[in-house]
Parts: sequence; C-alpha cells; structure tokens
Amino acid sequence: MSLGITDKFYKNVFLDSSINTVRGDGRFAAWSVPSQNFSCANNQFFKVLMNSFSMRRNWYNINFNNNVFFAYDGATYTPIRIAQGDYTSFADLATAIQTALSAVYAGATCTFSATTRKFTLNMTAAATFPAGAFFVGFLSKNDSTNPDPAVIQRADFFNDSYEILGGFPTRNGANLVNLFGATVGQVAHVSPFVGALNSINEIVIRSSLQGQNFQSYTYERDLADDTGLTPTDILARIPLEFAFYTAANAEFIHFDDRDDNYSVIIPQKQVNEIILVVTDGKGRLLPQVASGQSSQGLLSFRACLKFDTVTQVVPQQHITVPSDAQQNRFSYLS
Repeated sequence: MSLGITDKFYKNVFLDSSINTVRGDGRFAAWSVPSQNFSCANNQFFKVLMNSFSMRRNWYNINFNNNVFFAYDGATYTPIRIAQGDYTSFADLATAIQTALSAVYAGATCTFSATTRKFTLNMTAAATFPAGAFFVGFLSKNDSTNPDPAVIQRADFFNDSYEILGGFPTRNGANLVNLFGATVGQVAHVSPFVGALNSINEIVIRSSLQGQNFQSYTYERDLADDTGLTPTDILARIPLEFAFYTAANAEFIHFDDRDDNYSVIIPQKQVNEIILVVTDGKGRLLPQVASGQSSQGLLSFRACLKFDTVTQVVPQQHITVPSDAQQNRFSYLS
C-alpha cells in the first residue's frame, strides 16, 4: 500500500559563503546549524530544495585545470604551460599557445583555422624539438601511473588541455597517447578534433545533505570507470551559457529553481551542519586566479535552500464500507 505525504511547514535558509563559514573557503563552505530548529519527528522527514544560487564568474576560462600539456621525447617530459587568462577569441588563444611553445622551443608557431576550428602547432622551424618527440595531454585518475611526478604535477595529470587543443587524452600514464594522433618531430601537429576556449561548461553544486540522487560514472578523479549509476552528493548543476567572461555577458551566474527541479529527501531527522561545495563537472574546485582568492571571499556564492518538513501519512488498513454498498453486495466485498 502506498504512503501519502503532506507538507507541514517550511523554512528558507539564506547562505553567503564569502565570510563566517567553518572552512573559510568560498568554494567549500560549511555552516553550523541550530539543531533544535532543524529537527523533525519520526513520521517526518526533510525535503531540501535549491531555491536560488548566484556567484560571480571570477575564474579564467584558461586556468591550471586546462592549460598544460607536455612534449615527450622518449625520456623527458617538457611542460608547455599556456598563460592563464580570459581569452575571448581563438586567435588570442593561439597566440598564447605559441608564446608558451616558443619559450621552450624557439621557432615554434601556433595558428587556428576558423574553417576547421583546429589548431596547428608547427614545429618545422623549432630546431631543438627532438625528431621523435610528440605531445601528450594527461587526463588520468590513477596517480600511481604518473610517469614523472617531479615534473608532472597532480593538476597536470588530470587536466583538460586535450579539450582546449582538440586532441586525444592520455587516461593512463602507463599508456601514452599522442595528443595529435600520429605526428612526431619537426612537422606540423594538427588537432584531430575541434578546439575549445573553455573546458568548464557547467558548475556543479554538491551538498552534505545527501539523499537519493544518482549520477553516471563520469571523468571525476575519485570515481571508478563504470557504465552504471552511483549515489552522488550532487544537489544541482548549472549550465554556463558563455564560454568566457566579458563585461557584457554573464559576469553573474544566476539560477532560480521555479519548478522544483533540484531537490533531495534526506534521511537525517536532525541537521547539525550544512556543507555546499561548488565544483566543475569533473569534481574539481573552481580554479583560483591567485592563491587566497577563495579564502578572501572573492570566489564565493550566495544561495537559498528551502527546507520542507514533510509528514508521512499512513492510510488506515481497514476500510468501513457504507451500508448501501453492503446491501448491493459489490464484487469487491465478496
């Protein structure tokens, strides 16, 4: 027999992660909760909704999560780091890639084709680029397969540079994949796929208030590779409309849930703490422009959570049938 539910009452919780949080990080905020005000009876439970969310777009579209790839000559990994910043055109990004590339290999160039939407890293005039060398972009979950931890930092080993350059990622450090397909040495290395100005197409809001939400096994570093579904701490995901920041578009990311899209029923009868974490689609905290940005409230958010206290109503097990129904001897009475 199904159980009915009815809303008893609700309260709104208005949160600001810029200051006065337990952790002191605007991206990973925790608040202590007066538990006497957030308790429910045994026949009740909490339904939590993300009513609204807003934050400034205070990170770069090219950042330390997507700006590094490597040249590999069979023995040595040489990092190529694109300068972090907001690039509003592929021409500007190609110039930045060329600057990073030629700083290591003089004579190297980079161009972008608006027709094919591909980058070309031309190493023809780069005399110091080894004959058998090729480029590698790591996206590996398993740190134990990092072939050179002294050179390849943890953020470098799980990096979205392959999306920016439109290439093949290396998902296991023990099995290198040529970022540009098969080209090696002092030749033109052309993107096999289209390039990108940004690798963050959504922000994901995660919560300690976990219920019955599930997710697929994505590229998150801490998730295994599987084709099924797994329980998740994701409360909401907010797609980003623009690939980059400009003063004219999307300085603020704003979301209002008017249709109860993002809600969760939590098993706790008493809430003592609320934690909200803002990440990219791969489970990484949003990248800082400089150290201290998040702790100073410059990578923070504001949100409103609605706590519904829902009462479970158990229908009576025995139904009294009216006398006229008994007289007519309906079939369900026999």
